[in-house]
Amino acid sequence: MAVRDTHQRIQDVRRMLETEVDAWVASTDDSGEPYLIPLSFAWTGSQLIMAAPASSRTVRNLHRGGQTRVGIGPTRDVVMIDATVSIESPAPSDPRWDVHAEQAGFDARRSDPAYALIVLNPVRIQAWRNPAELAGRTVYQNGAWLEDAGQSV
Repeated sequence: MAVRDTHQRIQDVRRMLETEVDAWVASTDDSGEPYLIPLSFAWTGSQLIMAAPASSRTVRNLHRGGQTRVGIGPTRDVVMIDATVSIESPAPSDPRWDVHAEQAGFDARRSDPAYALIVLNPVRIQAWRNPAELAGRTVYQNGAWLEDAGQSV
C-alpha cells in the first residue's frame, strides 16, 4: 500500500472531518477508570462540536479531565485527535447548536434531559492507513497544520 505524503494526509483528514459524523471519545472517571463512547460531531474548521446530556458520565469525565483523545474512521484509515475540552451550556440561539444539528443529524436543544455542548480544541491530529504510515502520522500540532508550517513529524 502506498504511503501518502503530508499534503495528501492533510487533505484526507480535512475531508474526513467535513464528511464523517461519528467519533469515539475517550475519558476517565475520577478513579482513572477508562470510558469510551461514540458521539456525533460537527467540524467548524478549527473545533469539533459534540453534544451529550449535561448530567452524563461523559460530560462529567470530560469536564473534570479537561482533555480527550478522539478516534474517527475505520482502523485502516484512522484520524486520532488529542484535544482540550470545554463543556458549555450556551443559549439556544448560539449558532453552534445549529452547526451541530445540521452536521450531526439531530437537534440536541430539543432533547430531554438538557444537553451541553462539548467543544474540542485540537492540540494534535494524527492520520494513518497502515503500518507503513506510522512515520509522519502527525499532521497537526499546536494549532497549525504541519504542511502550513513546513514541518513533518
